[in-house]
Amino acid sequence: MTMLEMPPLQRHLSAIEEASSVHDAQAADASPALWGWLAGLDAQQAARRATPRDPLPDYPSLWRFRHWMREVGHEVQLPRLRYDRRYAGHCLALAHASGHDRLRRLALQIFQHRERRGGLS
Repeated sequence: MTMLEMPPLQRHLSAIEEASSVHDAQAADASPALWGWLAGLDAQQAARRATPRDPLPDYPSLWRFRHWMREVGHEVQLPRLRYDRRYAGHCLALAHASGHDRLRRLALQIFQHRERRGGLS
């Protein structure tokens, strides 16, 4: 019996069965490559977790830094301070050049912390 001679439901089931067997064969061929790719992805994620993502100290220190920078007349944007290395370097230089002793010490601590965790550009 050809495909056209079959009742519609049987034709449909036969087509599903054929597609399923083709899919199973393709999945078996791709399986080693897929597992290798997944293992590589796991290794990349583990390396990312081991690498410090944020080279700045905790938020309370940064809030103090921002507050003291305001006292000497400079506005600091914390998100930029955390993720824009050039901006952070500029802010730390301004803080270090200020006459505010606690701000200068904190700027030095932030700079040293950042240097240990990946440096400033």
